[in-house]
Amino acid sequence: MTTMNKFEKNIEKVFITKGNIGQSTLDSYIKYMNKLKQLMGYKGSSFLFLKDTGKVITVLEKNYTDNTQKTIFSIIVSILTIKKTFKTELRIYRGRMEQFKTIIDAHIAKNQLEPKEKEKFIEWNTLKTTMEREVNKTPKNIRDSNDLIITLITFKDIILPRLVLSTIKVKNFDTIIDNYYSNGKLVFNDFKNVNKMGSQTFKVSGATKTAIKNFLKLRHSRGIDNDFLLISNRNFKGIVQKKFSDYLKAYFKRYTGKDINNNLLRKIYTNHLLNTEKYRNSDESQRNEFHRRLLHDIKTASTIYRKINI
Repeated sequence: MTTMNKFEKNIEKVFITKGNIGQSTLDSYIKYMNKLKQLMGYKGSSFLFLKDTGKVITVLEKNYTDNTQKTIFSIIVSILTIKKTFKTELRIYRGRMEQFKTIIDAHIAKNQLEPKEKEKFIEWNTLKTTMEREVNKTPKNIRDSNDLIITLITFKDIILPRLVLSTIKVKNFDTIIDNYYSNGKLVFNDFKNVNKMGSQTFKVSGATKTAIKNFLKLRHSRGIDNDFLLISNRNFKGIVQKKFSDYLKAYFKRYTGKDINNNLLRKIYTNHLLNTEKYRNSDESQRNEFHRRLLHDIKTASTIYRKINI
């Protein structure tokens, strides 16, 4: 775990005071706020930059989809709720949050993507074919984490990339609190929906197991035994969770030419899944299993990830 700066500690203090927040969710909130602070050109450690509501709103409109704006406004509202000197700003941000909630609910009701998401959308089979082509270039030699990630996506027997994927350990793990890989199984004890779903275990396919084994063997041959994270960069150093989303976005941009983030990737796959004959003919327990492999509780899957009218 990386050392937090003062700004990040201030965010952590707010949400720990509120209670009932997982580490992965907190890391996500910190990532959003760090990026917003950067876009605002603010170098301090307080929340004073949020006083400039006009600039904050403009920056968010320019850089984020409606759904992400709603998320960030929700984070801001949570932070400012306990700040006595931000009453006017809190009212403005809460209004924007409610406005985007209404817009997003309308998109969901019509099974539509947001305009910005539609520009980035790619059919799952097209994405999968592109990824498979990259895997076939090195079928027996996983060169680095890029190839390993492609393999995990292509074989599709575990979750699609999420921020939590960067936290998987292969050694020095605690079986109660950590996310880890061992003996052909992925175990998740710490992820966004763990309070609703409980710890989750996935048995990986033989192909994926071989891919992971080859990658770890290659890493060992390069003397990288002290790195206990499964996913690492081209230098075989672990990628911290706060930077993993940007890493994946750049990764998909390189192969597809589109800005696909974690959230859109899940929508792309889920839209494909919901339109398959296998899913349409499945019973409730089978559908729950499909969504479990995306680390979605069934309520989230049925209300947020639905068939999309392109």
